[in-house]
Amino acid sequence: MLRPSPMDLTGLAVGTWEAVKRRAALLIAIWVPPTLVSIAASVAVGVVAFAAIGAAINDASALQRSAPGLVAGLIVVVGVVALAVAKAQGMSALAAYEIGQGERPTFGGVWTRSRGFLLRMAPVIALFVAALVLVLALGAGVVAMGISAVLDRSEARILGALGLYFLLVTAQAPVTWWLKVKLLYTVQAVAIEQASGFAAMRRSWTLTRGAFWRTLGYYLVGSLAIGMVVSPVVMLGQAPLIAVRFPGSFDDLPRAWATLSSSLPWVLVAVGMQLLAQVVSEPLIQTYTTYLFIDQVRRSELPPAPERPRPPAGYSPAPSPRWGQSGPAYPPGPSPMYPPQPGPGYPPPPGPAYPPPPVPGGGEPSQGQRPSNGWQPPS
Repeated sequence: MLRPSPMDLTGLAVGTWEAVKRRAALLIAIWVPPTLVSIAASVAVGVVAFAAIGAAINDASALQRSAPGLVAGLIVVVGVVALAVAKAQGMSALAAYEIGQGERPTFGGVWTRSRGFLLRMAPVIALFVAALVLVLALGAGVVAMGISAVLDRSEARILGALGLYFLLVTAQAPVTWWLKVKLLYTVQAVAIEQASGFAAMRRSWTLTRGAFWRTLGYYLVGSLAIGMVVSPVVMLGQAPLIAVRFPGSFDDLPRAWATLSSSLPWVLVAVGMQLLAQVVSEPLIQTYTTYLFIDQVRRSELPPAPERPRPPAGYSPAPSPRWGQSGPAYPPGPSPMYPPQPGPGYPPPPGPAYPPPPVPGGGEPSQGQRPSNGWQPPS
């Protein structure tokens, strides 16, 4: 189904669209479980938050006493959602790979073949959680430094805290995107090649070596195109929130509670539309990234697909007695994971072949001189 490598943006877009057309139900169904988990988590967090606010109306200190438990519960909920999303990413990558090979995978088959994915991804998830905690700790330290400087009324310390804050904010975007591109194929390496977490990270790092800017450009173009498709859905869900007036302060808790309660349905609509956009966009972006990974593997490790020789300029010479004989075999060597690239050109049309050309001197052509039925790639 996929075009021979190297594929350009058109080839990647056509392959992604063809995969979605063939197995749209499967690719969307893979993202239904994490979406349901996200909905359940959002409802649970909302119920607990409203219960905590209701308790704080009667007892202001109740919110402070329950804060540690609320934070711990929020961490658990976020962890469960992250695991569900990671599982869906692995299944999407595996399903997209099998669709690209001309197969028709099923949900149960992909679920079975992706067993062990989360276990292999556990070190990567732990590493990303540690990095996130480190970034949050740095941010909290800078904020604490700024508050301390303001309380001490030290202009030098205030300027130092502001400078450090802007330095961290400025460095965050390029560092984040650099790591995102270098580790872009980690999920695909774990799901398709059955690599362990750290081995998959090294695999992605190696594949993007020398191809950073092309990978970044292709990924950005694909993400922006998919975002343009689903952004109207998100904007439609957030439109009613424009008319909602949220409380400016919580000094009057009963009034703030009434305001939040009246806006809850519109908030749920916005969250629901966001999740609907996720169900549509995630299969597209995961399929696109998987085919970007396959193309990069072909570019890096497999020989290019054979090309048909172009005819010379001017009039073509008369057919020789050896017209139609097959040439030497030179297909690319097969790989245990990635089959040889398909040769270019169209398959032979149905029906009888053209009669063989006349042989100089008359007579019938010998067996070795008979052409095959239609054009065939070198074998």
